[in-house]
Amino acid sequence: MYRPSIVSRDSNLHIFKAWVEAYKRHDIERMLSCVTDHVQIKGTAFGHAKGKFEAEGHWQEIFLAFPDIRINPATITADDHRLAAEVDFEGTNTGGLHGMPPTERKISFRGVLIVEFDDGKINEFKTYYDPSTISRQLGMEILQ
Repeated sequence: MYRPSIVSRDSNLHIFKAWVEAYKRHDIERMLSCVTDHVQIKGTAFGHAKGKFEAEGHWQEIFLAFPDIRINPATITADDHRLAAEVDFEGTNTGGLHGMPPTERKISFRGVLIVEFDDGKINEFKTYYDPSTISRQLGMEILQ
């Protein structure tokens, strides 16, 4: 069985905070430098991605759909393998998303990120939030 290498809690917190700062600046190149080549993003409303190429496209789509998107970790709990963070998201949908036209509406919600690490980089993001909250705020029946 594959076991990821262990790096200290402090190192994992440092890389996560670097990724958050890059996300805040929409610096996809820096975000990608914080993740492994085989990173996985497992989400709900905003979908899934596997590998750096798909992760780049995933984040580009979010930033195009919500050019002003902001994230702010409210709490972070971490150990040597993973961390859990309550994260506040806010933004305005001024670009298309999953083939849907922009709504020009704002979203604001709190979600949870579970982040797993491998050899000092982020290997997996699992995102948990209520997609119906986003759909309702965007004025959509279903957001896929």
